[in-house]
Order: sequence, then structure tokens, then C-alpha cells
Amino acid sequence: MVSSFVFLPIRGVALPLLMGLGKPKTPAIASVAAGLLNLGLSVLLIRPFGLVGVAVGTAIPNVLFAACVLVVACRALDLTVTDYVKYVVPRAALGAVPIVAVLMSLKLGLHIQTLAGLVGAGTVMMLLFGITWIFFVYRQIRMWTCGRIWGACAHGARREGRRDDVRVRGHPGRMRHSGGVP
Repeated sequence: MVSSFVFLPIRGVALPLLMGLGKPKTPAIASVAAGLLNLGLSVLLIRPFGLVGVAVGTAIPNVLFAACVLVVACRALDLTVTDYVKYVVPRAALGAVPIVAVLMSLKLGLHIQTLAGLVGAGTVMMLLFGITWIFFVYRQIRMWTCGRIWGACAHGARREGRRDDVRVRGHPGRMRHSGGVP
């Protein structure tokens, strides 16, 4: 679990980025290899180390997969790993703060012992993940959609002869007169 949080900035940003660039082959092969390595290491380490062995057998492939995806993404973007980390990690850490806070409060504050409590905690976490994704991941899509809606409203105002100020596309701070009646 901790290895997933640590490598989330890589798996959650670099992997979709590679998919968006049309380069899914290397991450797909690395994912299959990580899954097979996870299975092999877990089976190999469960007898001598028990559940700790399974955790280590899961963490090692996660680290290797993340390293592979990071290197491939940095090459595809022509970035250094340092530049990628400087840009992505602080944003991912900021997005993880509310989730970690709720997880800690659920663990330390509420002693959930019933199925209804577990379902409630799961629902709260799902809502929090959704809100976090809306504000951090879909931020640009939301802005683009609002811009399209605003553009449609401004176009309708021009047809009706009203004067509205409309943002010039590509210049976020520049305004222009829409040409309607003053």
C-alpha cells in the first residue's frame, strides 16, 4: 500500500501520459512483467516470511514498474527525471493530503467494527477520491468545458444584439468587445 502511494505520481501521471502519446507498448509489457514478478516473488517469499514476504514481493515489482514507466515517460517528453519530479511530486503530495487525513482519522478516531461502518467509510473515501480527481486531474477539462459554455453564451448574446466582453482565444488576460449594441 505504501509503495503505491509513493509511486502514485509516476503511475498516475506518467502512465496515462504515455497512453495519451500513443505509446502503450512499453508500459503494457512492463505491467505484465511486474504482475508475473509479483506472483513469483510472493509465492517464493510467503513461506519464509509470511505476510511480510508477500508485501515485499508486491513492493519490489511496483518499484521496478514505476522506474521503467518514469524513464520511458521522461524520454518521450524529453525531460530529465529531476524536472519531472519537481513538477509532479508536489502536486501529487498536495492532492494526497486530504485522503491521508481522512484515512488517519478513520483509523485512529473511528473504531469501525460493523459492515455498515465499513460501507460508510468506503463511501466517504470514494467521494473524497472523486472530489480530489475533479480538482486535480480534470481541472483542465472543466476549464475547457466552462470556456465552451461561455463561448456559446457569448455567441448567443451577439445574435441577440447585446454587448458582452469575450476573452480572446489563446490570450487569457486579453478581452475584446463582442460587437453587439452598447
